[in-house]
Amino acid sequence: MPTLDSTIVDFVVGDNVEVRRTITNVQVGDPLVKAWLTIKSRASDADVDAVKQLVIDSTNQAQGQITDDGADGTGEVAFKLAAADTALLIGGKPYYFDIQVKTQAGSLYTPELGTITGRSQVTLATG
Repeated sequence: MPTLDSTIVDFVVGDNVEVRRTITNVQVGDPLVKAWLTIKSRASDADVDAVKQLVIDSTNQAQGQITDDGADGTGEVAFKLAAADTALLIGGKPYYFDIQVKTQAGSLYTPELGTITGRSQVTLATG
């Protein structure tokens, strides 16, 4: 079952944040091949207007990785928001997000959506 009222909180904008999620109900034998984490000011905004969109696959990359493809029915994704990514957010302002996955057979589903809200930084030094 998807989580349709999720919240991501307890982070500071401008910090690195990892969003790791277990994906259940993956069709056995139809592994995950692609996943998106999309953050928008308005849920109705086009993807091209998203504040940030991370796209991952099973390759370990800076944006994250599908760490378990779910071929047995349960998978895992890990998205890595860099400090520069979270710095695009305004502290205290809720943004809309979702996680969408695609399987090898081309099936798409959204296991999680909700809001993401970071806290404002106090220290602005980075070097």
